[in-house]
Amino acid sequence: MCMLLKRTIFLVLMTGVSLTLGAHASHSEYDQEAIKLRQAVLDGTLSEEYAVEVWKEDSKTIPAWAQGDSEKVKQYYKAHAEGRLDRMLGYVACRMGVIVHGDVTQNQLEQNLARFDIQKLLVQGPYGDAVLSLEAQQLVYDSLVDMPKVYDMHLHNLGYDEGNYLNPKSAALGIATWMDYFTFMVLRYAAGMTSPEGSTQEARRRLQLYAAHFPKLEGIVLPIHQAFTPDGEVDWKNTGSYLANQAALKTALTFSSDDSELFPAVSVHPFDPKWQEKLISARQKGICLVKWMPPQSIPPDSEAIDRFYILMRELGMVLIAHAGPEHTIPTDKENEQWVDWGNPLRFRKALQMGVNVILAHCGHSDNIPDLDSPERTLIPGYELFLRLAREAREKNKTGEWTGKLYGDLAAVTTHYGPDFIRHLLNCSGESCVRLIYGSDYPFTNLIKPRKDAYEICAQEGLLDQEKVEPLKEIRNWNPLLANYVFTKNLAYVDETGKTFAFPLQTFTGEFSDGELVLIDRELWNQYQNKEDEK
Repeated sequence: MCMLLKRTIFLVLMTGVSLTLGAHASHSEYDQEAIKLRQAVLDGTLSEEYAVEVWKEDSKTIPAWAQGDSEKVKQYYKAHAEGRLDRMLGYVACRMGVIVHGDVTQNQLEQNLARFDIQKLLVQGPYGDAVLSLEAQQLVYDSLVDMPKVYDMHLHNLGYDEGNYLNPKSAALGIATWMDYFTFMVLRYAAGMTSPEGSTQEARRRLQLYAAHFPKLEGIVLPIHQAFTPDGEVDWKNTGSYLANQAALKTALTFSSDDSELFPAVSVHPFDPKWQEKLISARQKGICLVKWMPPQSIPPDSEAIDRFYILMRELGMVLIAHAGPEHTIPTDKENEQWVDWGNPLRFRKALQMGVNVILAHCGHSDNIPDLDSPERTLIPGYELFLRLAREAREKNKTGEWTGKLYGDLAAVTTHYGPDFIRHLLNCSGESCVRLIYGSDYPFTNLIKPRKDAYEICAQEGLLDQEKVEPLKEIRNWNPLLANYVFTKNLAYVDETGKTFAFPLQTFTGEFSDGELVLIDRELWNQYQNKEDEK
């Protein structure tokens, strides 16, 4: 009787799973697998216990965002599949020089990077018979040789799979707007991705290849949380992009180099019911940096997240938050208020509560409402960042605020234009304007048509003209390294003859009032060793 009951429960379970995962006219691969397993048990060729274990393992391939519906997975991969138009436009973009290495396979990239010995360069200086000219080598040498380390605290490992989610409304042909589709089409090739299946590993390998040929790099891989409702439910409908913590962690753990390092950040939404558990777990691994995307449903100045700030402060964790609007998030009347949640002025609460805050993109170049103005006048986001930095300086002095404010340069130097750069250079000498280098990779691999940042900055007096062609050589070899060398060499001379350049601390995180610590090395090394033993 017990065996009969057990078999009945098993068959109902397997049937129910199949129906739940695919109540459609045609069966998906997951439904077909359930049918095969059920039939094998009926035929006596498989034990029930083994069939259940097989099904459990197979069902892991259904990501959380699909909510158990395999048809959603099919449609998702179909929407993001590389099509003929993708390949054609990608080819044109590569020929126009819009995408760096967009038409290069991983094997070709690895061979290309191996053609130049950057360690030999740092030991003996520029040498002959190399893939880089002596001028390009000298530029790399001068930018790296005296550096103790180079922080790049804004890297992304993109990908459609491994639990990641890119909303088709943000990127897919025929669903997203043409502009959003084109942006993500060029970005997928910039990151080294083709088919959605396996794309995260493709992007991971490309990032790791670049990093391995960037000596002294200490790079931080940033995940991105989902959107959540205030009552703790994941809001997949309004999630633009989700890069899972586990994927970023894997990128750091699987990277191996004697000369450079990759570390993970963690992305935790304050409305996630497991936010406390996730913060503590990350900190126990040595992770100190928490990534937020406020326009993806986080109101930074809400009292509802005070407890989140308190725990961050107690754990000694640092917040990096996207500043300004985020164009990848589908916006309608339901969530239009989220757009302004990346306003730099909304982070006063975090600073007051003792959390160190890094505002990504130094506040952004887009015009943002001035919350201090009754008319909410629109002004560039970086002006709000600088205002907040100066306010923080005064309130840090009185002890009213104990959190420190930083701004990262992610995408700033290559995509936001010379006026923004000049403004930051002009203020970089102020002790309160703590700038930290970030590349926003893989955006490093995209060049605006007829608006190459190297050429524009040279025309505007922010870069020596003779460095433009050597920089292009370096970019064609390793765009991640080139972005750093470019930023390190930006400078301008004002009418009094004073030179402005980004200070050393911008690239090392070692500020006069203390080092910006993004990883607890002791705990991270312990965690790595445990993972290696598994």
